[in-house]
Amino acid sequence: MVDIVGSSGHVVGEYGGYEIMIGNPSKFPWKKVFGTLLSCSFDVWIEMKDEKMTIFSKPKPV
Repeated sequence: MVDIVGSSGHVVGEYGGYEIMIGNPSKFPWKKVFGTLLSCSFDVWIEMKDEKMTIFSKPKPV
């Protein structure tokens, strides 16, 4: 995921998924990031964290 986001955000692995803090929304690869997360069957949601838009994802329960 780090290679997809590049310098437009910050990626941290969390509980088998990702927390992706968006640094530059205009350069962020929205389609590629959401496409990748959804193709992995992750639950995905977005919230504000520390005044930055942040994408959270986790594997769906079995």
